[in-house]
Amino acid sequence: LQREAQEKHDEVQASLLHTRERFSAVSLQSEELTEALQRSRQDLSDCKLAEELEAELHAAVHAELSKHIASEESLEQRLHDGETKQLHVQQELDQALSTQISLEESLRETKSALLEQQEAVEKVEALQRELREAQKNEAHDNAVQISALEA
Repeated sequence: LQREAQEKHDEVQASLLHTRERFSAVSLQSEELTEALQRSRQDLSDCKLAEELEAELHAAVHAELSKHIASEESLEQRLHDGETKQLHVQQELDQALSTQISLEESLRETKSALLEQQEAVEKVEALQRELREAQKNEAHDNAVQISALEA
């Protein structure tokens, strides 16, 4: 009977050791996931900052374009050749339009990156929920094993 009790005790000890190893692995994975989540949130924050900077740049281009249009009248007074003036303004407008198109493309890329980051954050959060559930189940299993040992 004592040998049988010792064998049961050894089995419970081995199971407890295995449970502790699993808990350590899950805890390590939780830390890694938390770090990944923090990096993803930082990336998301960086993308939002980039989007804000893009908006400011877009506004600056519009302000610069407005400035060029406003200065057109002054340039017309100083320039004798109207065709040269018209070509100059057209080149500036084309450049501003090209810049605007580039900014809009960058904005679309930034939005796409933001969506990807959001998806990554949601995946990490789902993994964390699963990890918490696994830890809760493991804690319950440990409590049952301890109760069995005490009994």
